[in-house]
Amino acid sequence: MRRINTTNKDTDAFGAGKHGWKNGVPGTANRPTEGQAEWFNAIQEEVAGTIEGAGTALDPNSNGQLLAAIKLLAGPANNSLPTVIIADGTDKRAEFVAANARGRPVQIFGACLVGVAVTITVPIIDTTRQIFDLAAKVTIDNGMSVRPEWFGIGNIGALDAAVNALPAAGGVVQLEVATYKPSGYAYGFDGAGSYISKDNVKIRGRKIPAYANDCRSLTGGSIIQGMVLAYASGFELSDLGIDCGKNVVAAFYGGVEAPGVTEALNITYPTNAIKAASPLKRGIRLHNIATLCSSPGAATHSAIIGEGVADVLCTGEILGCYGIHGIVIKCSKVRAEALTSYCNGTEGVIIKSDLQATAIASDINIGRIVTDANGPPGSTPWATALGAQEYGLLLHASGNNIDTVQIAQLRSVGAKRGIGTSFGGAT
Repeated sequence: MRRINTTNKDTDAFGAGKHGWKNGVPGTANRPTEGQAEWFNAIQEEVAGTIEGAGTALDPNSNGQLLAAIKLLAGPANNSLPTVIIADGTDKRAEFVAANARGRPVQIFGACLVGVAVTITVPIIDTTRQIFDLAAKVTIDNGMSVRPEWFGIGNIGALDAAVNALPAAGGVVQLEVATYKPSGYAYGFDGAGSYISKDNVKIRGRKIPAYANDCRSLTGGSIIQGMVLAYASGFELSDLGIDCGKNVVAAFYGGVEAPGVTEALNITYPTNAIKAASPLKRGIRLHNIATLCSSPGAATHSAIIGEGVADVLCTGEILGCYGIHGIVIKCSKVRAEALTSYCNGTEGVIIKSDLQATAIASDINIGRIVTDANGPPGSTPWATALGAQEYGLLLHASGNNIDTVQIAQLRSVGAKRGIGTSFGGAT
């Protein structure tokens, strides 16, 4: 494409270097702009090229071919041309509705505001940039994974925003090798609690992180800071770590260790009210998960991998570090390949039955349990439980019986007793 550039053009008609056409004045030296073969050829090929690019032969008897070609190229059948939406401080709901109607992928620039709920059904051109305001009321129902990055990886609550953006049937939240700030999940002792309640949520990382040498933090993988509390069927976590370590508690919780707030992973009831009368949740899947609390005496659990649930499958390594209780099982139908816990105040792994009928430990099969009060191999923890940890493994029938527990291997290092039993509080 080119602009007219003959000697009697209208110079700079549309800005510097943007010449245009002008009329002449009859009977004067002010002549109209002359045509130019190069300009006419450019216009011809721009138009003809668009028509032919849409797969249509030129028809000298039709004056509607250009419009038809544009509609064809912009239609649902052509997924190579995205709808572009650019954040500018205004609400973008209407633009997303229009994008759905066009049926083409959407490419988003900037953090879009969406104040009234909208469901996005067309593909989003994937990015690890922020494309939505943290409070944007969007549901992503296009078969894609949702990323916390889309809501600002630097924002507290971005993970929860991604979970909330999944459709009602659930879906995948994809993490990168990155660190995600807390989402404010908390147990509701006297209130509603804040937790993942949507069924079939699958949070997938890229790599299970390692414990830092001093065990104050996790490092080198997909890391969620702050507690993850979930009470839903079909909940899955894979290839990631949950960091409620010393550094995170200092940075986000004022250095205060609190039960139901600074625990790492709790797949359990979210409130006392639900705990009293709740149906079982089913189908929990964990794969290669590392959890970290802030000290051997941190309240309360490094990981509850099941309470009020049934049908729990743990593959790969499930790791816990710090917390009064390390890895806790208070549920039925559990299959676990390997459970490993470090530096726990009371026990590394506890299999427990409570009063409520949905927290009875039964039908449990574990391939390997390792507990070590000294800490992870090769590390120099800022605090250990050596000489203080009571049990490597504790079987605790607190309010109900424990039934059918099979453990192929147990290795306990640094605890006063490798294995213990407790019935109704008596050991």
